[in-house]
Amino acid sequence: GVSAAMFLPTLAVTSRRLHDANFSGGMLFLSLVPGVGHLVLTILCLFPSTPAGARFDAGFPAYQAYRPGGY
Repeated sequence: GVSAAMFLPTLAVTSRRLHDANFSGGMLFLSLVPGVGHLVLTILCLFPSTPAGARFDAGFPAYQAYRPGGY
């Protein structure tokens, strides 16, 4: 029911948060590690946002006008 409906949005938001902290969205696969996977993923999501995370936005033209430094 509800958990199935929230699965994809949760993946999308977690991936975006990892990108903001300059980590790859592939780090989501850490949640598959038994025992500590979710803990490590939570810790990675707690890192502060960095401007270097904008490198993941390079393929989206909508973000081009808002990139700091104009590069």
